[in-house]
Amino acid sequence: MHLKLESKEVRREMTNWVTNRLSETQSDLPLQDAEGIKFVVFDAFGTLCRIRDRLHPYGKLLRCCDDRSAARKLIMTRPLTLRDAGQHLGVHDDALIASLEADLAVELASIELYPEVVDVLHGWKERGIKIAVASNLAMPYAEPLLRLLPFPLDAYAWSFEIGYTKPAPPFYGWVIAQLGGDAVIGIHNTVLWVGDSLPNDYCGPIEYGLRAILIEREPTGLPSRHSRALMVLPELPNPQLIRGLA
Repeated sequence: MHLKLESKEVRREMTNWVTNRLSETQSDLPLQDAEGIKFVVFDAFGTLCRIRDRLHPYGKLLRCCDDRSAARKLIMTRPLTLRDAGQHLGVHDDALIASLEADLAVELASIELYPEVVDVLHGWKERGIKIAVASNLAMPYAEPLLRLLPFPLDAYAWSFEIGYTKPAPPFYGWVIAQLGGDAVIGIHNTVLWVGDSLPNDYCGPIEYGLRAILIEREPTGLPSRHSRALMVLPELPNPQLIRGLA
């Protein structure tokens, strides 16, 4: 799963940043603005999939740590099982770890794709677009998602493998490299990033020079202006879009 890395203060600043950026553009972008897209990168949890039965085992593990920020970073940037993470963090209560592992098993078994995702992925693939998934993730959550995807994607970017989390610029650079981006020529303007996190999936990609769509699956407090940008997708009727291509 993706642990919440952004504080309320950071989220408020990002909301103001996006609000100001949205106010600069008065109309929806036309379809032809998406014609140069050759790569689509999706966030995972909250975008492609969800955890139906949330028990927050990693959140409970973090409560045992004095430095939760450092512990969170360790969990998200190292390929560790929950038990291994506990050992690294000095949590040696076997009964507690066993209980957290049971909670984790329930969560992993309840991971499911959003109803429209299979059609969306097939739609992009049929157009010859390369598809990637990129997520801030603790290691155990990757494999269940991979099993649910309808076909192998062109690239996978997990924070526990990369060693960085979004919105750190090296994370986006790693994804671009996996998609075949050249350090000189670049492919930035041909990459569309799709996700539900303001700092991670909208502001971060835009600051890195990519294009982005922010999906609102839960209320965020952003302006209620809608975008027609998903007309470039096969169809994604359920999420409410805040704004389209940037």
